[in-house]
Amino acid sequence: MKKVSVEEMFKLAPGDPRAYYLVGMKEFVVEDDGTVSCSVEVVHNMLNGLDTCQGGLLYTICDATCGAFLREAGTPSVTVNGSMNYYKSAVLGDVITVTVQPRRMGRSLNRLLAEVHNQNGDHLCDAWFTFMAAKR
Repeated sequence: MKKVSVEEMFKLAPGDPRAYYLVGMKEFVVEDDGTVSCSVEVVHNMLNGLDTCQGGLLYTICDATCGAFLREAGTPSVTVNGSMNYYKSAVLGDVITVTVQPRRMGRSLNRLLAEVHNQNGDHLCDAWFTFMAAKR
């Protein structure tokens, strides 16, 4: 297992975390089996009018963690499509963890599953993403 900062993962200048810090992302955990995860604490500015974590922020964290998985796999890619299913709300103080696993890795298209759990192990939501390898 290794920990990788957002700046290191996405090859950003030190102190230039872009949108990742806006959603609380600071580092990724890369497991020996290639699984990539990111944990984020739900803070007040992430809440919607119902006092639950805004779904679009969860989507963004899942999308970025999938992007980190593909970078770690040596396949920088762009999102083509994403679909998210919400089962339970994240609330203030929750620590959510997004874990990404590949479901189909092709030459140009990749299909990934991102699962989101809270600190109690509750399955909050999951997202399916299709990515296309980026042309350099």
